[in-house]
Amino acid sequence: ALRAEIAAAPALAGLPQRWLALKLLEGDEQAARLVREAALPALLEAAAERRAAFEASAGLGVSDHVVACRDRAVAALLAGIQTGTGEGRTTISDRIDRLVLNRFAAPLFLVLTVFLIYQVSIVWGYELTNYTWPFLAALRDGIASLLPAAGLLVDPWSRALGLWLVDSANTLLNYVPIFLILFAAIAVIEDTGYMARIAFILDKVLHRFGLHGQSTLPLILGGVFAGGCAVPGVMATKGIPDNRARLATIFTVPFMNCLAKVPLYTLLLGTFFSGEERTLMMFYISTMTIIFALLVAKLLTGTLLRGQETSPFVMELPHYHLPTLSGVLRRALERTWQYVKKVGTIVLAVAVVVFTLLHVPGLPAAERADFEAAGQAAVQRFADALTDNPLQAVALGENLVPLLNYADDYRRARLGVRSAEAARAVDARFEADHPDFFRFVRPPRGDADAGAAARALRDLARDRTTLRREIREQRIVHSVLGAIGRSMEPATQFAGFDWKINVALLSSFAARESSVATLGVLFQQDEDQNLTLEERMGTATAAAGSGALLAVSMILFFALYPPCLATTIMVRVQTGSYRWMLFSIVFPTLLGLAVASAVFSIGQAVGASGIDAMSVVYFGALGLLLLIGLISGWRARSPARAIA
Repeated sequence: ALRAEIAAAPALAGLPQRWLALKLLEGDEQAARLVREAALPALLEAAAERRAAFEASAGLGVSDHVVACRDRAVAALLAGIQTGTGEGRTTISDRIDRLVLNRFAAPLFLVLTVFLIYQVSIVWGYELTNYTWPFLAALRDGIASLLPAAGLLVDPWSRALGLWLVDSANTLLNYVPIFLILFAAIAVIEDTGYMARIAFILDKVLHRFGLHGQSTLPLILGGVFAGGCAVPGVMATKGIPDNRARLATIFTVPFMNCLAKVPLYTLLLGTFFSGEERTLMMFYISTMTIIFALLVAKLLTGTLLRGQETSPFVMELPHYHLPTLSGVLRRALERTWQYVKKVGTIVLAVAVVVFTLLHVPGLPAAERADFEAAGQAAVQRFADALTDNPLQAVALGENLVPLLNYADDYRRARLGVRSAEAARAVDARFEADHPDFFRFVRPPRGDADAGAAARALRDLARDRTTLRREIREQRIVHSVLGAIGRSMEPATQFAGFDWKINVALLSSFAARESSVATLGVLFQQDEDQNLTLEERMGTATAAAGSGALLAVSMILFFALYPPCLATTIMVRVQTGSYRWMLFSIVFPTLLGLAVASAVFSIGQAVGASGIDAMSVVYFGALGLLLLIGLISGWRARSPARAIA
């Protein structure tokens, strides 16, 4: 036995033999250092062989087995000496816990809680965005009126950048009602004390997959269901004494539904799924990430992290409390304000970088000349149509571009009205601003000249819109970021990702919210439009033959995507290793791309819908999780042989 080998080593004389044997079998670094100082490498090898043999036969670590044995010994001692006081008296919290923490009812309550959170916040909250978007659209119009006027084919840089930033911010600010409700719901759960019960319930599961009970807090902070952030989640792993579980937790926290991932999920669900499907999909997403995290944790702790040190978990459950309205509102407003501040700092900074990379180096001279020639040809057709028309002097020369912009503003203003009275008010305002231009957009009845001029202007506006859209597309095609996105298409095409999605995913490495902001400007709208991103993206993907299956592919990839830049830096801080930091980037990228490619390619081959593909992935992963959990539980209950 190992104790005999220790007793035979004179250099270890004076050390407790049984203590040293157990510590070596547990993989304790301090004990290993003592043996190395005694120049006994054979003893370390023998301990490692016995540890591996025990773990292979018992299905659990030596540390876990030792802790379980000590717990049983302490329980036996207490049973003989402990006396009870006040028996029969139970608190309200105890009575609630008998039901909420029941081995059969606890999972049901947990699933029901998650479902209600997302029904209230995502489904009902999404309906509120129909009322907030008109205000954001009006804000965009107001800012656009303060910027330099649009050009015939190309806008001034200050206008292009200004509207780019506004569109980036509006795309994310439109989800503020969702987050306000979501944070309020999470605050209620935290204040009642049920969040700690969630940690207790999950601890029983985490242990079977190589994680520690104290992994629960980092996972919750990371957004075990939603609304967290991976940065404090990774920071919270510092207190986990189990090094193997600590590393596994660091690598799985980024899988959680952090606050910054929710906008993309909401965008995709709002674009490609109906109301009932949206609820089911959000339930899948909120619980699927923890399933993926547990599977990856089991994979890592059984391979790369197998030799790391482990230790037990202790936790005290707080009493239940009634949440206060002021406390819930304060917490919800604080977290929502943090989100808004992030939009105004990191996201807009990333938007500036993306804007620059999408506009450099610009169109080649030959293509630019072709577009200018096409624009002049359209202007000439407009001038020819106004030959001998008394309105010709009003429309040509320096007045042409202002007239086109006036017509765009008028169409946009009329699209936002909901009553005849509001329409008359818009007409009166525009007629007062420029009576001559108003005859082009609202020709009087019986005025043949004005009618002909209006038709000619509509033709010119249509040609202008087409040319401006083509210029934007070609500028992006020739840009630095466009080239990078297109170079990735051979690898990402199997997941259904085109270069636009690739660019959005690249930008999200700096900040997760940037994915939606970047998509919001890549799927651009014309000058006279005020469409939501869901409408623009849905139209574009429908035209390309994609749909809900692409949304599922993006969701799966984004769920497994590497941590953002800030989290990556925190991984380096907590692990103290650049090697682990690079691993946290490369491994999730390959895993996410493999899963997304398999789901999209197979789904297309069999003609599966988005909800069907997601259901198959979800229940397949859940089945694998249950199988591994049952096997681990069976091994843990199996009698273990002596180890020292």
